[in-house]
Amino acid sequence: LMTALTKLKMALKQEPEFAEAHVAIARTYEELTRFTAYYQQDWRTESRSLAMPHLEKALEINPDFAGAYVVLGDLLIQRDQCLEAYQKALALNPNLYRAHMSMGVLVMDHLRPWSESLVHLDRALEIEPLSEEAAIMLVMFLRFIPHRWEEAERILKNLVKQFPDSTSVKRAKAEWVLLLNGRPSDAVHLFQELIVLDPDDYWARSWLSKAWYMLGETERAMQSSITTPHWRYVLSPHRETSLVQLKEAPEWHKEIDFGRRLLFAYVFVMLRDWQSALDLLAAQAQDLESFSRSSYVQNLALNESPAMSLAVAYKNLGDLENFEKFAEFEKMAVNIRTENGKLHNEQYSRAMARLNALEGKHYEALLDLEHLILTGKIDPRDLLHPAFDEMRSDPQFERLEKLQLERINSERAKLDLAPITDRPGKIRDS
Repeated sequence: LMTALTKLKMALKQEPEFAEAHVAIARTYEELTRFTAYYQQDWRTESRSLAMPHLEKALEINPDFAGAYVVLGDLLIQRDQCLEAYQKALALNPNLYRAHMSMGVLVMDHLRPWSESLVHLDRALEIEPLSEEAAIMLVMFLRFIPHRWEEAERILKNLVKQFPDSTSVKRAKAEWVLLLNGRPSDAVHLFQELIVLDPDDYWARSWLSKAWYMLGETERAMQSSITTPHWRYVLSPHRETSLVQLKEAPEWHKEIDFGRRLLFAYVFVMLRDWQSALDLLAAQAQDLESFSRSSYVQNLALNESPAMSLAVAYKNLGDLENFEKFAEFEKMAVNIRTENGKLHNEQYSRAMARLNALEGKHYEALLDLEHLILTGKIDPRDLLHPAFDEMRSDPQFERLEKLQLERINSERAKLDLAPITDRPGKIRDS
C-alpha cells in the first residue's frame, strides 16, 4: 500500500488534475485505516485527514465521479452521511459493485434485516462474478443465513480454485471452518499456514488464538494472541488477577475509540466487574437508536452486543429499570436481524439464551444453548457467560457442560491432544 501511495503521488506531480489518481490515493489511505491501524485511533484519524483533500479535489474536477462518493462513504464516520454518499454513488452508477458492497455492510450497521444487506451484496457479485473481495464479503454474511449455507460453501470452494494463493481466501475458509462448522482442529492448521505466509497477519493470529481456546489450549491461545486485550484477559482463569492486569495495561490508560471501548467492557462483563463495564458504555448508550447505529454491529466479533453487556451489568447491580430497557432493545435488535427468529442462526440462539436466562426462563435458555452446541458451536464462552450464573447448579445445565466438553475432546483427539476434564476458561477467584 505504501508503494502504491508513492507511485500515485508521483503521478499527481505530472498531472495534478488527474481525478482518478486523487481517488486512488484516498482509497489507499482508507485501506491503511482498515488494515494497518485497526486499533490505532491516532493513525485512523490522521489517514482520514490525509485522504479527504484528495476526495474534495477529485469531486471538484469531476462532481459526478461515482467512485469518489464510495470512498467518501467509506471514510466518513457518521452513518447517515455514509448512507448519503453511497446513495449518491449508486444514483450516478447503479452498476458500481464497490458501492453495492459498501451499502450492504452499512445497511447491517443500521440494524436492518439481513435481507436488505444481501440485496446489495448479491448484486455486487452479480456485477463482478470474478471478484474475490465481493465473494468473500458475501460468504461472511451468509454465515448468518442458514438456508444459504450450502451456497456459501460452493462459493468458498470456487474461490479456493480461482485464488489458491490468496491469503484472504485462505482466511475466509479458515473462519468458516472454525465458526460455522465448529472444527477448531482443522482451523488451527489453516491459520498456522496463514501465519507462515504472513507472520504479522493480525487477524490470522487473533483467530488462531480463538481456535486454540476452543480446543482448551489456553496457554497456546494466550501466546498466539497479539494486540487484542479481549483474549489476553478473558483467557486467564483467575478473575481478580485478570482485573488487576487489565487495569494496569498501557492501553487502558489511553483514550480509546468505541470499538476498543466495547472490547474492554465485554471483558469486564466476563470477569464480573459490572461497574467498570457501565463506566465504559453507559454514557454513550442513553439514545438507543443512535447507540444501535454506531455499535450494534460490533457483536459479530465479540459474541456480545453492547446492549447485552449493559443488560447483564444492570441486572447484577440490581437496576431493573435499566436492565429491562436494554434487554428490550436487545430483543428488538435480534428480532430485526433474524426476522423474528425465522433465521434460527447462532446469533439468535446465543442472544435468546442469555436473555431468557436473565429473565429467569431457564428452560427456554437451555433449549437455545443446546441448539447452539448441537449445531457445531463449541465456543466455551457461551456457557461461561455470566447470564447463566444462576443456572450452573441445574442438572440440565451440567449436562450441556458435559456435552460441550465431549465435543471439545473430540476435536482435541484429531490433533492427538490428551482429553481434558474441565472446560477451558473457567473463571476462578485468585
